[in-house]
Amino acid sequence: MTLTTEYDAIEARFDTQWAGATPVGYSGQEFTPTAAGNSVRLTVMSGGADQMSAGDPGNNVVRHVGLIVIEIFVPGGDGEVAVRPLADNAMDIFRNQIFGGVRCRVPYVSAHREEPPFLIWNVICPFERDEFNG
Repeated sequence: MTLTTEYDAIEARFDTQWAGATPVGYSGQEFTPTAAGNSVRLTVMSGGADQMSAGDPGNNVVRHVGLIVIEIFVPGGDGEVAVRPLADNAMDIFRNQIFGGVRCRVPYVSAHREEPPFLIWNVICPFERDEFNG
């Protein structure tokens, strides 16, 4: 599994499960949150890697870790009553799921802030994936 296949698996799961609930922006692509309604941005942050086994070079398990970040944008005047169901939905998509070689852990809300005209929450889901190349 590569960084590309990792991202593709995560994006595909999100697209399928989110099913057009709001407009979606993707990591590294131009995105403007919808001021008149709700929207989200999906970002995959790859992290460190550790060799998990010993043996022949090139045949060892390397575990990569990272974070899935879903930024949720709602109109600021709508308050938390508008953002909480979206955060619950985003967390349900990834909570303890295994797909395409990606193993997700328990998601959580890491931050919430107001940036007029938006109330923004970040849902974070740690994940890991293994590959044989160490």
